Amino acid sequence: MKQEHFEGWYIRQQAAQDGRIRALALIPGCHTDENGVKTAILQVVTTEKSYTVMYPARSFRADPKGFRIRCGRNYFSKSGVILDIETRELSLHGRLYYSSFHSPKRPAFCFLKRRMPGPGCMIAGGGGRNEIVSIRHRVCGRITLNGTPMVFRNGLGYIESERRASLPRRYMRTQCNSFRKESGVNGLMAAAAEISLPWMTFRSCVCRIYYQGRGYRMATCLGARVLRMSERLTIIRQGQYRLIIHCMGKNPVRLKVPVRGSLKSAADLYVSCPVRYIFCRGSEVLFYETAEGAGYQYG
Repeated sequence: MKQEHFEGWYIRQQAAQDGRIRALALIPGCHTDENGVKTAILQVVTTEKSYTVMYPARSFRADPKGFRIRCGRNYFSKSGVILDIETRELSLHGRLYYSSFHSPKRPAFCFLKRRMPGPGCMIAGGGGRNEIVSIRHRVCGRITLNGTPMVFRNGLGYIESERRASLPRRYMRTQCNSFRKESGVNGLMAAAAEISLPWMTFRSCVCRIYYQGRGYRMATCLGARVLRMSERLTIIRQGQYRLIIHCMGKNPVRLKVPVRGSLKSAADLYVSCPVRYIFCRGSEVLFYETAEGAGYQYG
């Protein structure tokens, strides 16, 4: 039996257009199922709908040393994105340009190389590796989706990568880089999951918070605990710090996620929705912000 495997990239961009936030997520990837069959895929997600385009594995290429991906006639790199899709359901053409990436120095979450006792060395996702490629960059350009133009002027982008066989049976992810300037929050990402092992089930988490020029990291391996995780509310505590995440989005779209190397299941994805983030240190509230254009996923 072949080893199941999935690798993909979550490429999200948003900008104000016609008085509201327009957002688009592009998810190129390649998966190997339990029979060793490889398939390339590109998921396109808007605030209203998601589309899935399948490609032969030979049409997919990813540079292991940098962010350069080809999926069919679509190209993704640090300089931007070129889109060329024409199917029964989806017509998507255009080009987006990126500014320099702002990337964390270390992966957002992965198996730790140092030895840790107990399940604390497991990540929020279990059995895989996730990495933030860019926490924030500028996006400009124009694409046409099923005849409707989407214009990105001084928009914001976010990119992360993922390699694993399956997502956990229950998990939450969120990220936002469009906070009010007055808030002092430059960016935030958080993930929590319920992980099942043959001998136990536990919750794991990881968070990165950029506030007033300082980075805060919360993770299971650092002593963080998931006090609550539901479809709309997650509470994470680490020492004197506490992060509360409250999703207020409506009408999510359905997203395919990897299960044993194949995309067979689905999760709820808000590519852009209101999410309230509360970050406390003891009894002090460091920030209490409702971001209108956050990304949020629950499965």
